[in-house]
Amino acid sequence: MTLPARLVSLPSLVAGLTLAAACGSSTPATDASPDAAGQTLRLEMPSISLAPSEETTRCVTLSLGNATPKLLRRVHSVIATGSHHLIAYRVPATTPLDATPTPCEPFADVTAGASPVIIAESADAELVYPDGVALPVDANQRIKLEEHFINPGDAAILSSGTVDFSLAEPDAALVAANLLFWGPQDFAIAPHARGAADLFHLVEPGVHIFALTTHEHHFGTLATIEQAPAATGAATELYRNTDWAHPPLKAFEPALSFDGSQGLRLHCEWFNTSGAVVPAGLSAVTNEMCFFWAYYYPSTGFQQCSEQGCQKT
Repeated sequence: MTLPARLVSLPSLVAGLTLAAACGSSTPATDASPDAAGQTLRLEMPSISLAPSEETTRCVTLSLGNATPKLLRRVHSVIATGSHHLIAYRVPATTPLDATPTPCEPFADVTAGASPVIIAESADAELVYPDGVALPVDANQRIKLEEHFINPGDAAILSSGTVDFSLAEPDAALVAANLLFWGPQDFAIAPHARGAADLFHLVEPGVHIFALTTHEHHFGTLATIEQAPAATGAATELYRNTDWAHPPLKAFEPALSFDGSQGLRLHCEWFNTSGAVVPAGLSAVTNEMCFFWAYYYPSTGFQQCSEQGCQKT
């Protein structure tokens, strides 16, 4: 399987319609500040009931409801207790609408080459695109919401999530953004032992990275990202996280610039407190992950990298 805060000051765009997820359409976000530049539309994952110790991933596909092509300048997500992460993807217009939360495989759309708009890991996350940068969205853009839920407690809970999309009118002067999604997959952590994994690739010349974050599961103890010319040797640390459950989204202003001679080095560490081998995989209970995603411009595609190399869609 291939896996791959506030960034800059930007006025909130006008409230559009607030989504009625049950109808498969969007609604204006009522808590957005008005701004004549555009509108903010909200999509919602309906509440999911989670039994004690239950782990599940649910998906819905909804229409954003924008009648004409737009540019995304800001995205804001809120996820409730019991949500491990929420991903919003742009999907093709031929994707069937389905407002019923249906069991689905985590990251299946990533592995199929779909480009995430946001991958939210914290209770409240916001991405604002730098001045002159945006993400294009088609008219009546279809968005797939994928939310990974897990209830570690001994009582049933309800969980859900929302994503607000702040849109502006098309502007030929704005540069399109996209994502890098990198992570090693060939690792396993022995029972009652520490483990680590690393991945390095050069970043293409001309790339500017304006935000990034990491992702691990509950055995994770450390994740770092370094800027370096090679897999070993001297490096500049860009990011460090020791809280696997709430990795921050770190912004860079100005954006990091790459000329082809530097790359990104990802390092993860775990302590396996269980009595079984923990391999790389999708479950937040029995598997581990090590990857990062970075928001970059100008877009040359959604890039996924692992030990086997890199590919773009």
